[in-house]
Amino acid sequence: MDNHISAWAFLESILPGEVPTLKEDINGSEFKDGKTRKRVNSRDVFENRNETLIPFNTEKYVLSYSYYLDCYEQDSLVQLFRNFFNSDEEIINKTSKRCYSFTFKVNESKEYVEGSLFIPHVQLVMHDILNKESIQYDKFSDRYEEEKNRVEEAAKSIFSDGVNPKGICEFRQVFRKHFGTLSSIEDDGYIGINFENKKNPQSAPLFNSFYLNDLHRILQKGTNETLQQFLDGKQLEIDIDENQDAIEDVLLPENLPLGRWPSPVAHRLSLMQQVAVNQLLNGNEKISSVNGPPGTGKTTLLKDVFAQLVVERAIQMTTYNKPSEAFTQIGKLKIEHMNFNMYELDEELAQHSIVVASSNNGAVENISKDLPKLDSVVRNSKEPTEQECREEFARSGADLLYQHQCEVAYREEATALDFYPELSAEIIQDEQTWGLFSAALGRSSNITSVSKALNGIRAKTNEGEEQKPKLTSLVKRFEEPLPDSAWSEVVNEFNELKQSVELKKQELQQFVELMKQAEDILARKKQNAQELEDTKVDLQRAKQQISRVEQQKQLVQEQLNILPAPSVWRKIMSLFSKKADEEEQKIREELNVLIKEQKELVKSIHNCEQKHEKLTAKAQHYKKRLDELAIWKEKYSKQQLIHSNAEFWGEEMYEERQIAVLWQTDELNYERGLLFLKALKVHKVFIAMNPRQIKAALAVLSNRQGINLNIDENKKYMANMWNVLHLVFPVVSTTFASFSSMYKGIEKDFIGYLFVDEAGQASPQQAAGALWRSKRAIVVGDPIQIEPVVTLDETILHDVRKAFDVSEAYIGTTASVQTLADFANPIGTLKGEGDERQRIGIPLWVHRRCIEPMFSIANSIAYQNKMVLPIKKIGEGEWFDCPGKAVQGQYVQEQGELIVEKIRGHFTVAEGTNKMPSVFVITPFTAVKDALKKIVKQQLNGEFEALDDWINRSIGTVHTFQGKEADIVYFVTGTDAETDGAADWSCMKPNLLNVAVTRAKKEFYVIGDAKRFQAKDHYNLIQQSFNEFTEKKRELVQSID
Repeated sequence: MDNHISAWAFLESILPGEVPTLKEDINGSEFKDGKTRKRVNSRDVFENRNETLIPFNTEKYVLSYSYYLDCYEQDSLVQLFRNFFNSDEEIINKTSKRCYSFTFKVNESKEYVEGSLFIPHVQLVMHDILNKESIQYDKFSDRYEEEKNRVEEAAKSIFSDGVNPKGICEFRQVFRKHFGTLSSIEDDGYIGINFENKKNPQSAPLFNSFYLNDLHRILQKGTNETLQQFLDGKQLEIDIDENQDAIEDVLLPENLPLGRWPSPVAHRLSLMQQVAVNQLLNGNEKISSVNGPPGTGKTTLLKDVFAQLVVERAIQMTTYNKPSEAFTQIGKLKIEHMNFNMYELDEELAQHSIVVASSNNGAVENISKDLPKLDSVVRNSKEPTEQECREEFARSGADLLYQHQCEVAYREEATALDFYPELSAEIIQDEQTWGLFSAALGRSSNITSVSKALNGIRAKTNEGEEQKPKLTSLVKRFEEPLPDSAWSEVVNEFNELKQSVELKKQELQQFVELMKQAEDILARKKQNAQELEDTKVDLQRAKQQISRVEQQKQLVQEQLNILPAPSVWRKIMSLFSKKADEEEQKIREELNVLIKEQKELVKSIHNCEQKHEKLTAKAQHYKKRLDELAIWKEKYSKQQLIHSNAEFWGEEMYEERQIAVLWQTDELNYERGLLFLKALKVHKVFIAMNPRQIKAALAVLSNRQGINLNIDENKKYMANMWNVLHLVFPVVSTTFASFSSMYKGIEKDFIGYLFVDEAGQASPQQAAGALWRSKRAIVVGDPIQIEPVVTLDETILHDVRKAFDVSEAYIGTTASVQTLADFANPIGTLKGEGDERQRIGIPLWVHRRCIEPMFSIANSIAYQNKMVLPIKKIGEGEWFDCPGKAVQGQYVQEQGELIVEKIRGHFTVAEGTNKMPSVFVITPFTAVKDALKKIVKQQLNGEFEALDDWINRSIGTVHTFQGKEADIVYFVTGTDAETDGAADWSCMKPNLLNVAVTRAKKEFYVIGDAKRFQAKDHYNLIQQSFNEFTEKKRELVQSID
């Protein structure tokens, strides 16, 4: 374990220090003079202004300034590594990012702030390289601390009378003796403005990594089971893809979760979505993973998982006689002159906490904002006409009227629930929400906004702070009039519906078991009928035989009776001669034989009658079971229940099978969705009956930054605050970058369920701290999308792997949270062939976003044509052949001019609509992106309004558009014969092209040299798909018509 964590910690420590963005402004309202200023500016510009800055709110804030000095281009660091490790690989996409060699702070009097000096560890690596030495990995941290301490002492001495240009020049000379830099001596660097809270001044940065603190803590305290499984991996125990036995076992009704998200009952999950949901909830793995291309419903299945976890927590809540029994008072805490009783939530409830995390800020915010939106639960449903009902029933067997009634019931239940929608609307900044279900936390500003919303504080207005309803006041609203009986009422209501759901599951399970036994029952019934018939024959034969024996016995008896009675003389003579009565003896022997045969036949008849009775009972049993099956079949035939049979698993039924799901009914799914809403009702009353506990937790939340976490009791209070917040918000989200600071002071195994979204975009070390704090992790994503952004070059990564003896799976340009999680998940499948064979988690194959030809392109280049498109719709697609000579990096002027022509046309069409064209222009190359922005702006400037805004949002490299969509996408290949290596780089893997094509909702066009690209991997499949699309377009149109 230590070598992996140590290697990750080393990598994070040597990340270059990036100068904060130069584009961010500070609003003029923050300053006394009302002027807007750049947060970071070049040092010469800043110092030449010679102005004194004063915060608008001098009671709360004081200014400080951060110096970023000896700056250099990040590309020069990449080139340094490549030169040192003898790599002649071309830098394809150069970056304009500026990095600093060291930074420190000064106060408003321009005095040096001791302890504020930060030197990125990579500067020591540079020192080793620039001095032609090998990188000294042994005791690297100790060497860094020694050198940094020497430089820190020099800073104190040199800046003892304040920071000035002369002192900076002198300090730079000292710095360069101990650390390396790629900066020229003439570089002036940058200065940034900081607003320091007087009560809680910002501490100086110790690292330029968001993950290093957690990695060091893990090294110190050891891993937990979740992180250990992530590191160790597991053998693939079950290949789940198309595995009939495994899939049927997972999907048995008894394994179906009690709750589901209240989606329309007609919208059942697809086969593998339901497999994933059941396995994630019923499995006991610390790490589970799901792999789904874009549009395959990863978020949809997560909503069902969230719903079940809420139901499970409600079940635990119902075990308390009173909600207050779930809390234990553990101390007191003084906050802003007030003493609060502190409480601890029962671990049985706390263990159901849910955190969604990702490296992609947009992904986590989107899921937190989408879950509470009104239309995710409350939808307007138009009542179908009788004719519509008849036609749909004849077409699909669906009961439209029942589905409409379910929608109405959900709407009424959610509206009556009144789960604090006003607070939710404030938090997600949406006018209409159904309830307080999730919140995007993470960075401090987000947590503060949520805290203010919960505590009823609006943003500043001209009249000052405006109050609004707060959670504690809303809870108070129910506190006094809410009798103890209210708890028992809501618990009984929940339990009654839960029992109904369980009963329906049991009936379905019995039906499925009976269906599985049906063939066996029929075979046994047939065999039983034959045995019964044979027994009847045997019984008849035995009766006939006994009748014959009885007749013979009667005849023999008569023979015996007619013999003359023996005289006295004969009796005396028989004593001396046996022959005296031979005839009588013979008759008597014959009679005895018949008597014996009669007894045996009586016994045989008795046995036959018993056997006949048993066989008749069996026949009745089989008939009863088959009658039950017929009744159930009749019942479930009206509910669109899909059975597992040979036809379902036939090879030709692949697409239909993937779209369908086994053993579910509209009636059961409706009650499961309703149970989720009833569970939230339990939550609401539970919260309402614990007002003091909620209020205490919100007080800690509001003052979290002022609480000393070096005190063990305070750590407990902070942990309980988070437990209560997880109670208020069933789902919270954060980026990995904010995880450590958000859960500061929180130890391992605190979080019940960690959900990692867009996991293919995150480097493994980014998730280490989150996994360490979580009991279980569910990882979802697609490794064929954008790979993690790795700042350091592959040359140094290779050297680090050797030094720490770790594989490329853990450290490399393709290493991701998704790939490691897939190796740690024992249930998954293998995708691809030969060298490209890849182990993935539970796969999702039903795609519901793209239309043709985009679907077929992505399916062929990235998914081996395994994806299924349920609804066949057609858009547009074409390859515009546009060769030319690259003039700026990979930029081809002819392609730029064609883009200008196309964009002009789209803006012309959009005129008068008050909307900008829904068009993206995507390229693999930074140089092409920059040139395209320039030519579009130059040639279309003044022709259309909002052009600049459209350019900034709609022209970019592939990475820019991950997670975004537009109606139309143009993909510009750039390159010519001389820059053909860059073209090869763009298609080494399908990832870039896959992301580009799946951004297009309606139309996708490629602009490039068709002849040259037709010989390249993946591009050839795109051209082939375009050709096939053109040929089949007429057929598709005819089939849709």
